[in-house]
Formats: sequence, C-alpha cells, structure tokens
Amino acid sequence: MRYSIRLLFLLRLFLRVFAFAYPLFLTVMYNFWIFEKLPAVAWWGYIVLMALWEITTGVAGNHLPLKPLLTAYVVITLFLEFPSVFLGGVYLSTALVFMPWLVLWYGSLLLLSLLLISQGRG
Repeated sequence: MRYSIRLLFLLRLFLRVFAFAYPLFLTVMYNFWIFEKLPAVAWWGYIVLMALWEITTGVAGNHLPLKPLLTAYVVITLFLEFPSVFLGGVYLSTALVFMPWLVLWYGSLLLLSLLLISQGRG
C-alpha cells in the first residue's frame, strides 16, 4: 500500500510536469492569471523558500512528507490555478515567472523522491 501511494504521488508529479511542457495544448487549464497580480520578487522568494523547506524536511526527517505536501498542492491549485481557468490568458510574462516555480517546486520533490527511493526508503 505504501509503495502504491508513493507511485501514485510520483505519477502525479510526472503528469503535472508533462502538462506544463505542452502549454499550447492545455491553455484552458493553465493560464496563470494570478502570477501577474503579485510582484515577481514575491513569487521567487516563495518558490525558493518552499523548495528549501521540502528538501530540508525530507532529508532531516528521512522521509517525504506526503500529507502536508498534498494539502499544500490542493490549496495552491484551488487559489492559484483554478481561477486562471476563468480569468485571463497565457502571457509570456506569466510563463517566465511560472517556469522557475515549476522547476523548483516539482523538481525538488522529484529529486527528493528519487533519492529516497534509490536508498530503499520509498
């Protein structure tokens, strides 16, 4: 059961990364309207802070904190991604702010997951 949950979690990460790699085909789902409403410095700071938190808690706790991360994903999706379905469109300025978010947010989790699985703890 534990391995199935981790496999589904990694599959979800892969699907999210895959979806963002093809924004032309998924413009309705990922418009990133909210990313234009706050300054880029605020987003960058938040992105780096969350990536460091994920890696630190994962390494220090010797496990991937699935429940808090999934809760954070639901909250972020509801408040950041869901409104963009109805408001605005895809713009270069929003994509440039969002790409670091994608790389650091999902990249840190994917790296941590792969490290833990390679150590036989996944």
